[in-house]
Amino acid sequence: MLKIAIPYEDNFTKQTVEQLVAAGVRFEFSERGAIVFSEDFPAQISMMSYAQIISSISTGIQDVGIVGEHHVKESSLRFNTVHKFNSSKTNLSISVNNNFKYNGLDSLSGKKIATPFPNIATSFFKGKNIRVLTVNCPQDTENSVILGLADAVLNVVQPKNSRLKEVETVLQSSPLLIANQNLSPAKQMFLDELLDRISSVQNAFGKKMLRITAKMKNIKQLQKTLSQLDNSLMVMSDINNQNAVFQLIIDKKQLWDMKAHLQTLGAESIMVLPLENFIF
Repeated sequence: MLKIAIPYEDNFTKQTVEQLVAAGVRFEFSERGAIVFSEDFPAQISMMSYAQIISSISTGIQDVGIVGEHHVKESSLRFNTVHKFNSSKTNLSISVNNNFKYNGLDSLSGKKIATPFPNIATSFFKGKNIRVLTVNCPQDTENSVILGLADAVLNVVQPKNSRLKEVETVLQSSPLLIANQNLSPAKQMFLDELLDRISSVQNAFGKKMLRITAKMKNIKQLQKTLSQLDNSLMVMSDINNQNAVFQLIIDKKQLWDMKAHLQTLGAESIMVLPLENFIF
């Protein structure tokens, strides 16, 4: 059984957890700290904080877990990054008070920067050759500027705060799947299966399956056009051999742009089907 740690539900990882469920790791959300089991995958799921996830993965208490790219860059613990999700991203940014006169990063030279990510902040400003005083502030980071305890914050962008303005993006962070470095062969097998399932969900992201019917006389012109959209185009005939049936997978952004054109080529019906997984 694979022990999977996921963060408390938030907007950043919500779509990522949804991908996990779509990959067949279905479970019911429970209270913080509670352990639940997947209905159709050999997995035990625990909900915890990001810091707890990284610590438990490093020590082997948990096998795999979902964290942000910024958590990985901040941590000095040992683990493997095994997958990068293509779902929602978040910005790790520098924000200042609205009345702060900001004219580029040099404006922060000699200033106090409050942040829950001191390692990232130190590395960032060192790379820009700007001397600042980094203040480790794990909680209420934004209030440190409002209360005058710091000149700027470096943190994940929060819902709009009228008293702070975002001035620099330090990192655009994606959700990551991390794993313990010493998984047993059995657990590695479960992880490989999980990664295959997640990839099938991401391969289907933003795509739709179309089923188009047309008279047999229009088969050639439709086949020529549709094969340019999907080189694995399937062409069949109905039971009476009077109509052609085309089946293909396209980017959903193309759907409405091509609807009228397909009608002029002889398409009589277009059925749009959801695509949850695309294995290969």
